[in-house]
Amino acid sequence: MDENQSPPVQPQPPIQTHRKKLATRTKVALWLIIGPSMLVALALILFISSSLLGPEPKPLPASCTNDSLSLSDDTSKAQAKECTDTLFGEQSKAQIIFNIVLFIAGALGVLAWLPGLIIGFTLLAKKPKAPPTPFQ
Repeated sequence: MDENQSPPVQPQPPIQTHRKKLATRTKVALWLIIGPSMLVALALILFISSSLLGPEPKPLPASCTNDSLSLSDDTSKAQAKECTDTLFGEQSKAQIIFNIVLFIAGALGVLAWLPGLIIGFTLLAKKPKAPPTPFQ
């Protein structure tokens, strides 16, 4: 190598990379904090709206208001089932599946809520390491 030539300069990584990682880290932390709460709230709102829009309970017939019903024999069990079906009506398969999906969404939201808060606040509070400078 000639004395007049200087060694090749290696390109420095742009500072924007650090800022982009910080923004991504902040977004992930906020999603971990807000996401589970939004999931539970959405599941509750959808469940309440589906219950309000679903079939209304009907008045019971006189045969179902008898206080002397006992579930000891088969006829009383059949009459109790008939009274229950009369009161609440038949739910469609779609409504049953929708309720199951809402239950699973709510359960996942509740289970993820506390770990999401802990991890999210930890990511927000912990300062990321700065990239090394060329003078270090």
